[in-house]
Amino acid sequence: MISYNLDEDEIVLMQEEHASWGSKNVRLLLTNKSIIQVTKGMFGKDKFVNKYPLMDLRVFNGKPNVRVGKLGLGQSQLELYFQKHEKFYRLRGVFTEKKWADAIEKAYAELNPGSSSTTEKTSKLPFKLPKIGFSTKKELASNGDGVRVLKCRNCGADLPPTTEKEVTCEYCGSSFTVDL
Repeated sequence: MISYNLDEDEIVLMQEEHASWGSKNVRLLLTNKSIIQVTKGMFGKDKFVNKYPLMDLRVFNGKPNVRVGKLGLGQSQLELYFQKHEKFYRLRGVFTEKKWADAIEKAYAELNPGSSSTTEKTSKLPFKLPKIGFSTKKELASNGDGVRVLKCRNCGADLPPTTEKEVTCEYCGSSFTVDL
């Protein structure tokens, strides 16, 4: 049997026996401190163990950057964004990726109690992210004060106030002609 090298105070919270990472079959384990990927070799035997600490996940607004992405044809994948790399897994079962994403967020929050508020490790973007499902093609949006704010067609960032017809996004560098 292969060793997972668990710390003395580390416990297994979830396990998925039949997961895929690219073209490889893997077993995933979620502990209270890390995500463990066991790569299977021929005939399903355990071959390699990789351990990814939860504290290495990228953080935005106090939450780890974990999401359920779409592959097409109704398939989804669990997407984990670490500081220096990403991991995408396909899991079996209905809503399994969502269960894993929720469990990882909960384990991260328990490991890092101050994670619900903005911390030093939190990424700070110079704009508000557009909500998924809404078109970023619209140039105008309200900022809550009744003032109309121009939005970048490319990335959704707020464009700087201007009296010029030509405006350039400070975030992505795209230029646009606007009607004032």
